[in-house]
Amino acid sequence: MIKSILQTIARLPISLKGWLPLRLGSKLSSFLPIAEQSDYITSNLGVNNRFRMRLPIDKSSLVFGTPKHYSGERGVLFLSQILARSVNAVADIGANWGYFTYFLKNGLSKDIPIYFFEPNEKLFSSIVWNIENNRLENVHGLMKGVSGNTGQASFFVNLTNDLSSTLDGSFANPDEELVERKIEVTSFDDFVKSYGPDKKWLVKVDIENAEEQFIKGASNSMGQVTFLIMELLEKARKAHLADQICQQFGMYAYYINDFKLEYMPREDGRYTAPEYNFLFCRLGPAELREQVKDSPFKVLE
Repeated sequence: MIKSILQTIARLPISLKGWLPLRLGSKLSSFLPIAEQSDYITSNLGVNNRFRMRLPIDKSSLVFGTPKHYSGERGVLFLSQILARSVNAVADIGANWGYFTYFLKNGLSKDIPIYFFEPNEKLFSSIVWNIENNRLENVHGLMKGVSGNTGQASFFVNLTNDLSSTLDGSFANPDEELVERKIEVTSFDDFVKSYGPDKKWLVKVDIENAEEQFIKGASNSMGQVTFLIMELLEKARKAHLADQICQQFGMYAYYINDFKLEYMPREDGRYTAPEYNFLFCRLGPAELREQVKDSPFKVLE
């Protein structure tokens, strides 16, 4: 009975989805036996009424909500939608359950390819199933990690929290269960050589404490990256990685604080929970303001 109600909520037309269905779906799912909370449910994700995407019930904000309910990520989603108009290829590095790819592809020209990277076999298989069954065109998956070089590496699958699997085994909390697996990895430089040496890229990176490795492996191809949206966690913040990116590649850094793009001339430790993402681009504040005009985004200096 509960699952039937949850399925109805998950498939509500987008116009009827809001905070109340989200709270109701989250509450009802908590009454399911723990073993059933990770069962798959079909949802339009609040993105497209025609979507029939399978995700676990416990991903409440995704299956019962809409993009505007995706706390900590909605700024990235809607900003990427705007910026994608100025590129001809997209890379989703650290795709997890694939929400970024689904959302962006929904409003993207079919001529613009999206390449997603997800080394967790369970998550990768889920994304592939959803792409094929919803007939999303020009979306290509690589079951690889992205690192400082190409080859093999240890990947730590987080069995407690699938949002936090990582190439950096020191990232997990002590009470989380990790399983180490060997995976194929590629540098972004080598990927671009094979898949888009002549393209202008929008790149989204969410790789849980391996941000420095990504930059190490992207040094020769960053000239083709028009927009880099990257989650920077504590390790990268302490290493002043944002300053390195700006100095090495001639970029400006903006802290994505929901719908505010806060210009950050140098690493200053700013943080508003739960916002971890930064935009790096070669547009100064005035130019970026023009880029996002007539949108909810405000560029702050």
